[in-house]
Amino acid sequence: MPVAVALAFVIQAAVAKPYEIPTESMVPTIKANDRIIANRLIYRFRDIARRDIIVFQPPPSATRTCGDAGGGNIPFVKRVIGLPGDEVEVRREVVTAAA
Repeated sequence: MPVAVALAFVIQAAVAKPYEIPTESMVPTIKANDRIIANRLIYRFRDIARRDIIVFQPPPSATRTCGDAGGGNIPFVKRVIGLPGDEVEVRREVVTAAA
């Protein structure tokens, strides 16, 4: 039994880690309370690309803004939409419904 526990710890620390998704921020791709396994090795072999789904610890400013209902260290699960060097333009457009 101790070997199995040690092996599970090594796999979770180095290869893959399970997460339960607490919110609906990734719907429809990932629903609230879904369980996922994050590959912890892939980015040793390739760079992050657009449309990848990544798991990361949020910066303190995001924790203050979004809250931390779980009481500590709830990772963010998000889709990559921009990469270093990309330029972003924010436009405000008002769309009115046809009567």
